[in-house]
Amino acid sequence: LFLSRLTGKPYIIDMRDPWTLSPEVEWGRTRNSIEAFWERLCIRGASKVINITEQATQADREKYPDVDPSKFECITQGFDPSDFEDVDGKRTHTFTIATTGTYYEFRTPEYFLRALRSLVDCNPGFASEIRCRFMGAGGTIVEVFVEKYNLADIVEVLPYGTHQDSTAFLMNSDVLLL
Repeated sequence: LFLSRLTGKPYIIDMRDPWTLSPEVEWGRTRNSIEAFWERLCIRGASKVINITEQATQADREKYPDVDPSKFECITQGFDPSDFEDVDGKRTHTFTIATTGTYYEFRTPEYFLRALRSLVDCNPGFASEIRCRFMGAGGTIVEVFVEKYNLADIVEVLPYGTHQDSTAFLMNSDVLLL
């Protein structure tokens, strides 16, 4: 926004995830006001506003009825077959659940890990048959819940990898967790 104003060049804001419309974000009254101010300023100043889903695009159009609706565009996640050309999925000896991505204080895998703990408690032999692997940012948050639910023998937490590493990581799993 500032560079656009300084240079007179248009700018596009790629939201990826909702800014203030996310139901998972609870900043408090003061921070909500500040974030709403900056979102409004950035959206009104943008040449285009890109969202990742039609729902988010429509929500922005409704939130900003004074902004030309054609300014809002949806570009969904893409798929590039060449990402998988040199990656072979390998069967594992244990049932493997994997996920890549980012976790935050307000978006955690706690419910999933609590359910995994409950499943293992009900079926003790299951612990030797399943693995869950996390790759990406927010590993510390994941590790908190791994420790809380005593899942260190089942859950592996890895840092971000390259795009090729994360593709291989996912291909070497039985189920992907979203």
